[in-house]
Amino acid sequence: MKAFMDKDFMLQSATAQHLYHDYAAAMPICDYHCHIPPREIYENRRFENIAQVWLGGRNPDGSYFGDHYKWRVMRSNGVPEEYITGDKPDRERFQKFAEALPMAIGNPMYHWTNLELHVFFGYDGVLNGDTAEEVWNLCNDKLQHDPKLTVRGLIEQSNVAFIGTTDDPIDDLYWHKKIKEDPTIKFTVAPSFRPDKAININKPGFAEYMAKLAAVVGKEKLACIDCVTDALTKRIEFFAEMGCRASDHGLDYVPYREATKDEVNAIYQKVMKGESCTVEEAEKYQTYILIHLGKQYHRLGIAMQIHYNCLRGVNRKMNSLLGPDTGFDMINTATCGGEIAQLLSALNDTDECPKTIIYSLNPADDAQIGTILGCFQNSEVPGKIQHGSAWWFNDHKIGMEDQMIRLASLGLLGNFVGMLTDSRSFLSYTRHEYFRRILCRPVIGKAAQRLRVPVHPVQHTVLIQRVGVDARTHNAGVGADLFHFGARCDVGLTKLLRKRRLCQQDHQANTKHHRAQSFSHSNPPFISLFALFFPECRCLPDPAVRIGVAARTNGVGCVLVHMALINSPAFPELALQQRPLLGVAHALHIKIIFAVEEIGRGKVFVHHIRNIGPVVTPAKHQRVNGQLI
Repeated sequence: MKAFMDKDFMLQSATAQHLYHDYAAAMPICDYHCHIPPREIYENRRFENIAQVWLGGRNPDGSYFGDHYKWRVMRSNGVPEEYITGDKPDRERFQKFAEALPMAIGNPMYHWTNLELHVFFGYDGVLNGDTAEEVWNLCNDKLQHDPKLTVRGLIEQSNVAFIGTTDDPIDDLYWHKKIKEDPTIKFTVAPSFRPDKAININKPGFAEYMAKLAAVVGKEKLACIDCVTDALTKRIEFFAEMGCRASDHGLDYVPYREATKDEVNAIYQKVMKGESCTVEEAEKYQTYILIHLGKQYHRLGIAMQIHYNCLRGVNRKMNSLLGPDTGFDMINTATCGGEIAQLLSALNDTDECPKTIIYSLNPADDAQIGTILGCFQNSEVPGKIQHGSAWWFNDHKIGMEDQMIRLASLGLLGNFVGMLTDSRSFLSYTRHEYFRRILCRPVIGKAAQRLRVPVHPVQHTVLIQRVGVDARTHNAGVGADLFHFGARCDVGLTKLLRKRRLCQQDHQANTKHHRAQSFSHSNPPFISLFALFFPECRCLPDPAVRIGVAARTNGVGCVLVHMALINSPAFPELALQQRPLLGVAHALHIKIIFAVEEIGRGKVFVHHIRNIGPVVTPAKHQRVNGQLI
C-alpha cells in the first residue's frame, strides 16, 4: 500500500516530482512573516513534550500562546476549553487533539500535522486517538534528547535563511540584539514593524498605548499629531538599524479619508482627552498615519504589508476570558479595494510608494487585488506591489491553488513573493514544503488546464526558481529586491538559462533516441490528445508504449488514452473501460498510446485521471492540424 506521505506526496505527475525534488525542495526558506518569539531562538529552547509545541498554554502574564488553528479544531469537536487553553495535563490535552484530528480531513491541519510528524520525527503513520500514545512517546523522546530538535535545530534543519518576526514599535528588541551579537546563529532574524495600536484610535487602550510610545522615545507625552509622527519615525529608524525588512498592518479594513493636519490633530487631541471619535474621524486619523508611515517605509527600504478583512474576537464572552489571537476571528466582507488604490496613489503622487504586499482574508477580494497590482508597478523592482500568499483561513490546498491561479490570470506568477508561515510554532516550516508541493502542481497542472498554457518542464523550472523568497536562494530574485536581501537575480538567472539550454539539448537528443527505439513498426500519423488543448506541447517526445516497456499504475482512476491505431477491434472494449489499467495485452503493445508524463530508464510513467469517459474511438475519425486520429 502506498504510504500516506511518501516523497511524492501531492506530486502526481513526473513533471511535478522533477520540479519539487530537483529544485524547490532544497531551496532555503525565507519566512518573512511569523509570530515566533525571538527570545526562544536566542535561548535555544528545548521543549519537554509535543503538546507544548503544538497547543501552547498560558503565559506568566495571563495571556495565551499557541496554535489557535489547532484550538479551533478541538473546539469544533466538542472538546472542553480546559483541555485547550486550560490547565489539564499535557498528555490529556494531546489526546483530545489526536481524537479530533481525523474529523479534520479537508482542513489543512490534517495535512500539516501529519507532515510535521513525518518530517521532524520520522513518523510515517497517521495521528488519531489510537496512535496518540505511540506518537506522544516518539515525539517526546526526540524533543528531549535529539540535538536537532531544539528551537535552533528545528530552524537549521528546515533550511531557514531568514525569519521576520512581528514586533510592536515600543519593543526594545532586546532579544534581536542578542541574536545579532551571537556568532553561532547563522540564519537571520529581523524584527517587523507592527504599529496597529498606534493606528487604532477608535479602539480601547489607545491613550494608554500612546503614553507608552511617548516614554520609549523619551517624551513625557505625545501632545500633538506631529509628536505622534515624529515618535513613529524614530521607532521605524530604530527598527531599520536592527535589520527590519518589513512592516505589517493588521486592519479590519483599509480606510482612506483625506484631511488636513489641523483636522487630524484636533481628532487626536479629542481622543486623548477621553472622548470618543466618529468612524469618519477615525478614518481621517488612520489615513494620515498610514500615509506618513508609507513614506518612511519607502525612505528606509522597508516593505509594507497590509493584512485586512478580518473580524477579530467576535465571540465576546470567550474574547473577554482569553483575549485576542485565541481563535475567535472570522472573515470580513469589507469592500475597500478603491481605498487601497487611493492610499497607494497618494503615496505614488510624491514618488514615495513603498514596496507593498496586500493580503485579504476574504478570497472574494483576490481578483480586485490582482487588478490593483498592475496599477502601481514600476521599474524600481519587478513585482513591487504584491498579492500576498493565501492567508490564515485560506492557506489550505484549494486556497493556495486558487490564489496563485488568480494571480497568474491577472498578474505575473513568476514574480510572486511566495509563502510565509504566519505561525507561532517552530514546527510550522513544513507549511513552506506544503506550499512548494502545491506550487509545483498548479503551475503545470491546474493552471495549465484553466489558463491553457504549455506544460514544459524546462520553462517551469525557471518559474519555480523565480517564485517567492520562499522558493529561491537567499540572495536572489524578486523577494531579494522586495526585502533587500542582497543582489538581484540576474546572475542566478544567467546560470539558470544556461542550464535551460543544456536541458533543451538533452531533450532533443532524448527525443531522437526514443523515436528510434519506439517505432520498429510502421504506424499511421497521430497527434497526442494533450496537444488538442495545448498545441505548443507537440514538441514533446512521442509517447509510444511498446513490447518490453513497463507501465506503472497506482490502481486509482483510469488511464487517459491518447490514441489507438485505426481499425483496432480491441481498442474500445479493453482501453476505454472505466477501471484501473493494471496491464496491457500483448497484442496491443504497439497499438495503444497512453498519456505519458515521462519516458526514461526503461519505464513509462502513466498519467491517471479519475472517472474519465471515452476519449476517442475508432468510429469517430477526425483530423486535427491535418493529422488523422
